[in-house]
Amino acid sequence: MFKSSFRNDRQTAPTLKKRIGGFSLIEILMVLVIIGILSAISLPYLFQYRKLYRTEDQSLKIMYLMREASQMATTKRRPILFEIDLDANEVRISPANGAPDILLKTIPLDPINEVRMDIMPDGVTMMGLQGYNAADYPIATETWTAIFQSNGTVLNLGGLPVSSTFFLWPPVQTAGTTAPRSLNEVRAITIFGGTGDVRYWKFMNTGAGYQFNPYE
Repeated sequence: MFKSSFRNDRQTAPTLKKRIGGFSLIEILMVLVIIGILSAISLPYLFQYRKLYRTEDQSLKIMYLMREASQMATTKRRPILFEIDLDANEVRISPANGAPDILLKTIPLDPINEVRMDIMPDGVTMMGLQGYNAADYPIATETWTAIFQSNGTVLNLGGLPVSSTFFLWPPVQTAGTTAPRSLNEVRAITIFGGTGDVRYWKFMNTGAGYQFNPYE
């Protein structure tokens, strides 16, 4: 009986070894080849998607940072300084009455050759842009600065409510032009100083022509 049991164990050993042996080199190479093919196909689409929606990404980033600054002012019960600096290409949030070197948050912006905010692009009308005032548009040759108050209002450095609209758009890669690469990629952000409300707009073709529509 003992010999029979030993013989059966020896007969099943190769089977067990084969079952737990893992993948062969050929199988691993086939998986790597498939992954490489899928990556080669999908990566160009991913890069194109990122490029197409860059203005949207930056618009949402700035809008959420404005809301975060407003929330900080409310919860901390102190004024919060909000700066959009296109020279340094960044957004800064800091205490309004604190030391100038104290920063609560610094967020980089996309390069200006990908997303412009300094001027309104050609071919854009104000149709649908509620609450827009041409005098409120900040031509950002310098840093745009606002102070979020604990009562929800937004003031300029002079202590007056400031309402502003920013246009974000992808430029055509041609020197000396203010034409957007695509009107469908033009976005706008409006902040109302009296209430601190922030609105986000998308420039889109509604069938009767291009106009700004609330996007969120």
